[in-house]
Amino acid sequence: MSLSVIIPSMPARYDMLRAALASVRNQEPAQDIEIVVALEDGAKYTPLSEVDIFVTGTSQVTKVNAGVAAASHDVIAFLHDDDLWHGRFLQHALQVLADSDFVSSTSLEVDEAGR
Repeated sequence: MSLSVIIPSMPARYDMLRAALASVRNQEPAQDIEIVVALEDGAKYTPLSEVDIFVTGTSQVTKVNAGVAAASHDVIAFLHDDDLWHGRFLQHALQVLADSDFVSSTSLEVDEAGR
């Protein structure tokens, strides 16, 4: 099963975006993942080798819709630029998806000290 991950992002969150990208690329076991980053219209980022496609939009909704329209894989997942995935998140989510039409998860709030 191939997966497109849509990450809407804002210019002020470049460091957070890099951490979110790393959490996607570091999934175990490795997955066939296409990463689509959705930026605000006119936003500039240093090129990121982890990103397969950049799209733009004027709001969160238009950025997400542009990301979905650009995605080319079987399954679409969403990750905010200020969030991280546990190293086996996709493994578990895809196992659940095999028996369902939709997977949603809650979050675990962690501060800068890891608590």
